[in-house]
Amino acid sequence: MPELVKLPSQRVEQLRQLSSKLQMPISDCIGQFIAEQIEKGNLDPDVPGVQVSKSAKEVRFKTPDVDLRSSRIQFLEDAAASIRAITRPSKNNPLMPLPENFGVTRRGTSVKIRDTETGSETTLALSVALDVAAQLERASKS
Repeated sequence: MPELVKLPSQRVEQLRQLSSKLQMPISDCIGQFIAEQIEKGNLDPDVPGVQVSKSAKEVRFKTPDVDLRSSRIQFLEDAAASIRAITRPSKNNPLMPLPENFGVTRRGTSVKIRDTETGSETTLALSVALDVAAQLERASKS
């Protein structure tokens, strides 16, 4: 969920200028900066509050609001592909390979991930959703 961060008014103005120049919301500018810091190794690539695990018998995607488990190892890759497809809508996107009990929808500037069995859901900013997709992909390859 969103939180308020206080910044000096000069920094806010700089963020507005950057947002205008890059033609993206301020939150995406900050997300881009975080992505750069992850790439440089200054931040852990895992999204805080999101746990992705894989064992011989089960894969699990857990947030404070959603706890999805599957016996299909392919679940992680399919979930990542679904998140990526919904964050980059295009008429050329193939049908998303939605894994069992996993729902993903676009809600304005955010993505809602839903456990279709229990109805529990979590909402993520687009840039955070893409980081979650990367986290799912990393776990699927571990």
